[in-house]
Amino acid sequence: MTLSHDTRDDPRIADAAARFLLAQEGPREFRARAALSDTDRLVRLLVRNRDQGAALSAQLGGHSIALMRGHGFVAVGDTIPIAVYRAIYTQVNAALQQNAIALGGTIVFLDPDEAALARTNIEPTIQRPWELWKRSATGS
Repeated sequence: MTLSHDTRDDPRIADAAARFLLAQEGPREFRARAALSDTDRLVRLLVRNRDQGAALSAQLGGHSIALMRGHGFVAVGDTIPIAVYRAIYTQVNAALQQNAIALGGTIVFLDPDEAALARTNIEPTIQRPWELWKRSATGS
């Protein structure tokens, strides 16, 4: 499942998300125009067909998030709740990281083993916020 979020309306969040993503997962930037024909290159920068989807998937590799030049980022997961969770918390954590950087000092990121352990501990609990987000989205 894929969920994309456009952060162009708030460049501070987009910038924070970019720094957060690059620090967490290494540089993963998808440029849709690389998968476009010359005639479409200037008009369509979003993923609109299977070829572009395949190019984005190849760029993601084993990662769960990629920056989309000019369009925010994309978050993927095995389920819709996991993709939504990653999309929401990528943006939240990017803003927190931006604030921490502004305070100065050293930012210590999770190492790969710590990140794997965090994922193992977090994914079983995603259903609770997912239910809240569903109620909020449907107004019920």
